[in-house]
Amino acid sequence: DLEEILIMKHLLILVTYKVKSGMRDVFLKTMSESGILEEVLKEDGIVRYHYYLDESNPDIILLVEEWLTAEHQKKHLETPHMARFQPIKAEYILETIVEKAEI
Repeated sequence: DLEEILIMKHLLILVTYKVKSGMRDVFLKTMSESGILEEVLKEDGIVRYHYYLDESNPDIILLVEEWLTAEHQKKHLETPHMARFQPIKAEYILETIVEKAEI
């Protein structure tokens, strides 16, 4: 029903990663080869999960996540593949800024 669709809100998460100097491409290659991205895209409730590169700063990556609900995103954080992500993040990422919005 159209009214229900209009009031349903998704969770949008903007994650800004500041990567260790010169390590952006290595981080992205590691993420690609790890299989983590494929696992995320198979999760229940995922709408969008994409990396974007900052044009003016080669050490910044923007991750845009969209989830059907906050509960889906919470379950995502508890998955085995996100546990595998933590050491990768520790190796390449200096700073993480997370912004959330309902859309």
